[in-house]
Amino acid sequence: MTEGFVDERMNYFRKSDNQSKSSIVLIDDCPAFCNIMKAVAEDMDISLSCFNSLAEMYSLAHFSNYDLALIDYHLESWCGLEIARYIDIFFQDLPVVLISGDNLRKDSSWPSSIRTTLNKEVGPRAILESSLSTLEKYNFYQFMERGAYSEVNSEPAKKEFYQ
Repeated sequence: MTEGFVDERMNYFRKSDNQSKSSIVLIDDCPAFCNIMKAVAEDMDISLSCFNSLAEMYSLAHFSNYDLALIDYHLESWCGLEIARYIDIFFQDLPVVLISGDNLRKDSSWPSSIRTTLNKEVGPRAILESSLSTLEKYNFYQFMERGAYSEVNSEPAKKEFYQ
């Protein structure tokens, strides 16, 4: 009954030309990967800030400047899950995409801010495209949660939405 309804409504949340571009923060301890991601993001007209560590950000408060966080699972001094836990506490409205060179599977014990996981092997463009899609879905889900579309604010619709 709700199938297809979510896809139809997603167009409402896609940014039009006159809206500001999505702002993404990337935390990854590999400078080469960050440079490649920045170049691809620029080509895709995505605002991407890259930090090689959480300490390089100087303050957790900077997360409030972003629409989405891309965080490497294996950082030199932190685990991406630890950063996501802080995001859950201080920035409940910031979705996180966890990236890794390994195949990660989201676990129910993980912080709720983690919306999906991606393997770096899919490439920078696919990571950014998937991140934008995750952000669009997250924004739409938040809109549904506010009761704007009560006919789709049901568990089956939410399940279809987040698959």
